Amino acid sequence: MSCKQITNILLNLFYPLDFESTSNKYESLFNNLIKEKSHLLISSIQVSEFINRCIRIQFKLYQNAIRSLMMVLAK
Repeated sequence: MSCKQITNILLNLFYPLDFESTSNKYESLFNNLIKEKSHLLISSIQVSEFINRCIRIQFKLYQNAIRSLMMVLAK
C-alpha cells in the first residue's frame, strides 16, 4: 500500500470532510483492529503527509471563507 493510500485512509478516519456519512468501511476495519488489540505501524512520513494534507485542506477552507466574505463586503 502506498503512502498516499494510507494517508487517504487516515484522512477518512481522523479528518472526515463529510460528517453525514455513517457507513465507512475504514472505520469498521479500524474498530475491528482495536477490538482485536492489533498493533498498527505507521511511518513518520505517513504521519507527516497526513498533517500536511490536513493543513492544506484547512487553508483551502479558510481561503474560500475569506473569498466569500470579500464578495459580500464588496456588494
